[in-house]
Amino acid sequence: MTTPNNRLALALPVVWNSPSAAEALWSSIEDAPVDFVVLGLPGTRPVRRVLDPSIAAAALQSRHPRLRLLVALSAEREHPYNIARRIGSLDSVSNGRIGWLAIDRDAERTAGGSVWAHAEPGSELTADAVAAAIALWHTWPRAAIVADRTRGVFIESEQIRFADHDGLFRSRGPLNVPSSTQGHPVVATVDHAAPGTDLVIRLPNTNDAPRPAGIAAGAAPQVWQTVEVPHPADDQQLFARRLDNARDVQAGGASVLVSLPAETDLAVVTAVISALAGAQPSRERGPEPESLRERLGLAVGGALTDLGKSAYAPAGLSSHTEKNGPEQRSHIF
Repeated sequence: MTTPNNRLALALPVVWNSPSAAEALWSSIEDAPVDFVVLGLPGTRPVRRVLDPSIAAAALQSRHPRLRLLVALSAEREHPYNIARRIGSLDSVSNGRIGWLAIDRDAERTAGGSVWAHAEPGSELTADAVAAAIALWHTWPRAAIVADRTRGVFIESEQIRFADHDGLFRSRGPLNVPSSTQGHPVVATVDHAAPGTDLVIRLPNTNDAPRPAGIAAGAAPQVWQTVEVPHPADDQQLFARRLDNARDVQAGGASVLVSLPAETDLAVVTAVISALAGAQPSRERGPEPESLRERLGLAVGGALTDLGKSAYAPAGLSSHTEKNGPEQRSHIF
């Protein structure tokens, strides 16, 4: 017997016209039983993207810090180092409530392949970008920040390592952002899985993609099925049918991601959440919200063992050195 699933995520275009209406909308989502919100999800509806999803995420986190967000960025346009640094920074300031949706194509590039890898966009390029980003996220472990006044050491810089990723993309690293409280940020892909993928977002009318050889059977990512809903003012009957479709997805034991139109307002969000969140508890009110991994029941992203050598010798290259007794201590600020 299939166990019904009332997990719910939302996808919103990063466009809005009324600041006051947007504030009310996002406040309602922040307090609702929604697992995460996707910014920049590709879909079938032509939508002019006004804001870069990562910029929108930074703005939203500053005003609604309890949100959990998946930020869509493509390696067709962005180098994995830039993606890793941007997502890592957002993850750091949100205390682990940010993830990366690695999309194959960038809607604002009209022709050509990746400007960085000289390769055509697709699942292979995305998988290599995911591998590079995960390696970069582990080059500066949080454990290296010791802030030891007795020894006069802020960071044990010898723990910072090179990524030495050499695939379709090349990135030596290290990243200039410490690793996440989540181990590394959640990684999602669209309609296919790559090694290191935590979530697969299936767009409407897509078939299950075969599992890549690099993914073990026991490491299958969570699958979220997208259901696109119109604004009820445009087609009330279709809106109701799509909500029924989303309920069917949940009844089949799958997680549902509801993709909302650009004209979405508070009334639409309230109707969707009321119809699909079921008895799921509202967002926790404790002193510190759950990380994205905790919310989704995902294991902490483990440290990598195949990184390159230390980027800094214990008493060598650093941005600042200080003599403290008989030893030379390395500091990076």
